[in-house]
Amino acid sequence: MTRLIDSLPRKSQTLLRQLVYHWLPDIDTYMPSYGDLSPMDPRNVPGLEYLIEWIQENDLPPITAIIVIKKSKKPSSDFFKAFYTGNPGREKTLFWKESVKAVRAFDWTTIIDAPKYQ
Repeated sequence: MTRLIDSLPRKSQTLLRQLVYHWLPDIDTYMPSYGDLSPMDPRNVPGLEYLIEWIQENDLPPITAIIVIKKSKKPSSDFFKAFYTGNPGREKTLFWKESVKAVRAFDWTTIIDAPKYQ
């Protein structure tokens, strides 16, 4: 039997594992920025595009909600383009906050194993 994670490209699996096991436990104190995930090229985080598509296809909580722009401490417009269909303004911010809650409440261990080395 194929596991759900097997349909995700390796770079995207690595990014998901990093978000779940490295960043998610400490998001109360710090949410990762694009530069934290890809210091050499923050505009091109390896695996991000496929991860977003995979999340949408499998109706999973948008874990990319925890990735923020360093200066504003809010997600990029790409996050909202991918996941938000409502009106701009307060509702958009509430959607983001609810997304973060959903990401925190979801048991990601059912989807992806912890890294073999920590």
